[in-house]
Amino acid sequence: MRCLLLLTVLTLGCTGAIEEPFVHSALLGAHSALACSDCHAEDLHATLPTTCIGCHVEDAPEPHYAGDCGTCHGEDTWFLDEVDHSFFPLVGGHLALECTDCHSDDFTEASPVCSSCHTPPAEHYEGGCDDCHTIHTWDDAEVDHSFFPLTLGHAEPECSDCHTTDDYDAASAVCSSCHSRPSGHFDGACDDCHDTRDWDADFNHQPFFPTPHEGVSTCSSCHPSSYSSFTCTDCHEHRRSEMDDEHEGEVSGYVYSSAACLDCHPDGEEDD
Repeated sequence: MRCLLLLTVLTLGCTGAIEEPFVHSALLGAHSALACSDCHAEDLHATLPTTCIGCHVEDAPEPHYAGDCGTCHGEDTWFLDEVDHSFFPLVGGHLALECTDCHSDDFTEASPVCSSCHTPPAEHYEGGCDDCHTIHTWDDAEVDHSFFPLTLGHAEPECSDCHTTDDYDAASAVCSSCHSRPSGHFDGACDDCHDTRDWDADFNHQPFFPTPHEGVSTCSSCHPSSYSSFTCTDCHEHRRSEMDDEHEGEVSGYVYSSAACLDCHPDGEEDD
């Protein structure tokens, strides 16, 4: 954009005769409506600057972009017309910002990296900001947590409840990384008994031994020390001497043990 006038300046001699006219380059936009004296205030024949800032030196505020005026302004108005901000689209939450909200005195120094403007809080996720946040708002972070669905009982905790270190990637999808096993607990996989709805166990015991079983109130009734072992003789008050008399000579390979009880009584009934 140049501050040039399309003027036909008639220069009058002493006799008042019209001499050959002088023609400017074409004026466009708001410049086409200017009078000669708007730019040539003191001398119509004076040579004027051909750059925007040559005339609009007082229109540039401080601090101002140091580059070419035409990067942001057009010829129709001195108000901000259009900036090629395609390297960082000004949409969503960035649409209402002033240039100086992101740009310092040197407008070319602004970085497209989120953390150059938005300082992460202490002990924050170290990955890319756009892994969780969007350009619409800095709040309500959304994470693609498909590797471990945050449903049911896992829908309420805060990120820091599971991610206890600065590096959020360190959180494990294994239940026991967050849920400590109590003493004497079943040493298999947590989801053998528990689900993500709550921590109450719901174990399918039928393939191993029918439950509920008469007189059994809790898992520890049969599994007093470890879920990997069980006892029959702690609940069934049979004297060993009586069981030996009843089984020896009648049951081949008889031994007095809970495992032997289950072999002969797989459903817990006496007549097996």
